[in-house]
Parts: sequence; C-alpha cells; structure tokens
Amino acid sequence: MMIPRPVKLLVPVQMGISLLGLLIHLQVHPLSKSLYFWWASPFSFFSLVVLPVLFLRRATVGWGYMLNACTIAIGTIGMGYFSLLTFEPPLTLYRLFSETTLPNILLLWIKLPVAHFILRRMRPYPRLTRERGCAE
Repeated sequence: MMIPRPVKLLVPVQMGISLLGLLIHLQVHPLSKSLYFWWASPFSFFSLVVLPVLFLRRATVGWGYMLNACTIAIGTIGMGYFSLLTFEPPLTLYRLFSETTLPNILLLWIKLPVAHFILRRMRPYPRLTRERGCAE
C-alpha cells in the first residue's frame, strides 16, 4: 500500500514534537541534577522510535494512535504533578505560563490532532451506501 503524502510529512512532524519535548525535558531536568525525573524517558524514546513505525502501516495506525494518546495522558499527569509539587502562590497569568509546565503540556497535546489526521488519512471513514443497508 502506498503511504499518502500528507502522512509522509506528518510523521516527521510528530517525531519533531517528541524530540522537542525531550529537549525541553533535558533543559528542565538536567542529568547532572537528578535522575529521579527521568522516568519519562522511555516514553520519549517510544514516541521517537516505535510510534512512527506504527503510523506508517495501515494495519497498525490505530494502535499507534491509541499508544500516542496514552503517552500524552501519562506525560500530562506527570508534568501536572510536577507543577503541583513545585508551585508557590500567588498564581498569575504570567507565572502560569512561565513557571509551570502548562506550555509543555500544551506542546504535548499538539501531538493528538496530528495523530488523528494521520489515522484518518491512513484509514478513512467508510462510505455509507444504501446497498449496504445504511443511510447516506
């Protein structure tokens, strides 16, 4: 099966977002500081190596989509927990975007619509016809 051109372009975008997230993680939690926060590294590796392979096959793109959603959920929970641990009042709009992990969580959530577009291009919705007994 030939891979649609938009998918060939969006899989590297998905990998780039994952790589950017790993680089941000390196900046926030340097290895020289502590290894405690590196429990998320296997998820970054998984997003960079395994998910692109799953997205490029029609038979496995659904699995790739679901596993991508799981890594997004795990990352959101982990970063939200870290923000709650390190939060100091008062909360202002500036501090919300500069001193919490909210921008990183939003970057992580960009992966979901990209993955959904890949899923829909690789496995489009079936056309419903009257011959199959379904309404148009």
